[in-house]
Amino acid sequence: MWITALFAGRVFGTLRDRADDADGLAVAATAASAYGVLLLAASVLAIRFVRALTAMQFAKAAQGPYAAR
Repeated sequence: MWITALFAGRVFGTLRDRADDADGLAVAATAASAYGVLLLAASVLAIRFVRALTAMQFAKAAQGPYAAR
């Protein structure tokens, strides 16, 4: 997801740089919106991953060093 957001950011940058009329700017604005949505989704997924990983680490730490594997 994060890599897709980075790719969308590059597409947006290219479209913005090449825009020379109102239609080009409208397309660039649409690409910017898509980039923002993808970046937001990647951020939410990253936060969920970190929270789940932290919960697993706390559960493992609560078992102690001699817990059965």
